[in-house]
Amino acid sequence: MPRSKGKLAKTDSIDAGIIAEFGRDIHPEIRPFADKETEEIKAFLVRRQQLQEMITAENNRLWSASFDGAALHSRALELAQAGIKGTG
Repeated sequence: MPRSKGKLAKTDSIDAGIIAEFGRDIHPEIRPFADKETEEIKAFLVRRQQLQEMITAENNRLWSASFDGAALHSRALELAQAGIKGTG
């Protein structure tokens, strides 16, 4: 944002001024910090998404794996699926 305002230097005082200017000009919505439960739900959903991506990746690897590698990929897939079941 400083560049869009014609200011190229990087200092705390310039940053503070630009942020204050942004607040005056834009009037962003004031939002409270998330509570602990909301943060836990977000972390849970992030982990669930990671596990879903792992399952997709392992399924893709399983189909292209040699016979010897298939057992390893199958086990990784089982573990990821168990993790998904544990997340709901």
